[in-house]
This record gives sequence, C-alpha cells and structure tokens, in this order.
Amino acid sequence: MDMDIDDCYTEAYDVTANEPRPDSVVYTEIFRDLQSLHTQAIALLRGPLEKSKFRNYITDGLLQDIENRTKHAQSEEVTFAVAGDMKAGALQQNS
Repeated sequence: MDMDIDDCYTEAYDVTANEPRPDSVVYTEIFRDLQSLHTQAIALLRGPLEKSKFRNYITDGLLQDIENRTKHAQSEEVTFAVAGDMKAGALQQNS
C-alpha cells in the first residue's frame, strides 16, 4: 500500500459543471461585448500617447493611469475547497 496518500485529500468540486450561473449581467453576451469594446477604446487612446515624441507630466500621468487601471483587467481563477468533518445541530455549552 502506498503510504504517501493523504487520507484528507478530496477532489475539487467543479461548480461550473454542477451549478447554474447566478442571474447577473456579467454572464451575458452584452457584457463580454462591452469588455471587448472597452479594451479597444483604451488601445485607441493609449496608442497615440505611447507613439508621441512629446512628453510632459500630463502625458506621463495619463499613461501611468492607463497602466494602473488596466494591469489587472482579467481576474485570476480562484478555487475554494472545504475538507473535513461537518457538524450539524445546536451548539451546546457546559456551564
């Protein structure tokens, strides 16, 4: 018998395969379209600023602002797992 097996290990529950998505605008096609159009609009504004030979505190500030606001555009995938015994019922306290 393999002694390296963790008795507490449980396979992850794939919520996307087992549960319906919440009724939220972020799961609609129009939201995906708006995200794409938003990215295109930022590129349209960023391009001339980056290519310009003229630089001052305003142009540098605008470019820095664009960088700060777009560097985390896509969220990372997050997975939660709960493992262990679950207790049900009333909590009893001894006096």
